[in-house]
Amino acid sequence: MPNLTPILFTGFAAAIIAAILFGVRELFDKYLTKSKKLPFSTVLLGQYISAIFFCLIFTLAQKQFTLNPLTIIYALIGAMVLSLGIYLHLKSITIEDFSLTLPFLSFTFVFLIPLEYVIFRQLPALPALVGIAAIMAGTFWLGYVESREKNIRWRLSKGSRLMLVVAFLYSLGGSFDKLGTLSASSLGYLFWSYTLIILIYLAVYGFSTKLNDLGKLFSGFKNNWLPFLAVGLIGTLGSWLLMNAYSVILVNYAIAIKRAGLIIPIILGAFLFKEKNLLRRLPGVLLMLGGAVIIILFG
Repeated sequence: MPNLTPILFTGFAAAIIAAILFGVRELFDKYLTKSKKLPFSTVLLGQYISAIFFCLIFTLAQKQFTLNPLTIIYALIGAMVLSLGIYLHLKSITIEDFSLTLPFLSFTFVFLIPLEYVIFRQLPALPALVGIAAIMAGTFWLGYVESREKNIRWRLSKGSRLMLVVAFLYSLGGSFDKLGTLSASSLGYLFWSYTLIILIYLAVYGFSTKLNDLGKLFSGFKNNWLPFLAVGLIGTLGSWLLMNAYSVILVNYAIAIKRAGLIIPIILGAFLFKEKNLLRRLPGVLLMLGGAVIIILFG
């Protein structure tokens, strides 16, 4: 079976390693904001400046650099959407436990279903409806546990609500990422996406802070350069591996593996950040992640 090796070691293995790397990146992000008490702007700029360094090295090494105007346009539109989504994502996991936030990324696929109907007139298959039902059931379970813990009426936590917005933004931004990758190459598009996200964050930071606050920004970089290098390398390598997996196995399989990998920070978060009540929340977490996998694979 000559084609088995690339499928196992460049396809599924690449997707599994990428899923692990993305899970570790979630832990690094929360460590920098919650444990090190760094401002969101410092963490976002620090990790993307580091990421663009590694991305440029990979891009030039693979000879995938591009100046295609269409690729840059797709990257700009995607960056405008994703920069807000990434900021809200970081805020969500900082203010709430992983088990109350990351499962809500499953709604990315729920939001994609009506978008696909509007654009392509495609209705979801029956398994997709089962997946949606599982996600909804998990949502209600997490809200129920949250209300029991705080002795209040049923509600979703603030972090959960923020992550719902993130899921919607990711569903939009992901569409432009796909178009941009198809217009050039994975690394060629990724370089422009990272570059434009950095420029957007710098512009927002410049308008929203005073000049003397730049010292605090650079101090944050200087005092935490090693974690920033690590998270930049992890994010870039994870994205590259995932895009390589797309070219070998079905995209649905790769994304399903990536979503299932969220269980890693959810479980480790209970130990590293003293997050409570994981066992009570776990049925809802598994329902939501399982529902996402069903939609991806069969819907």
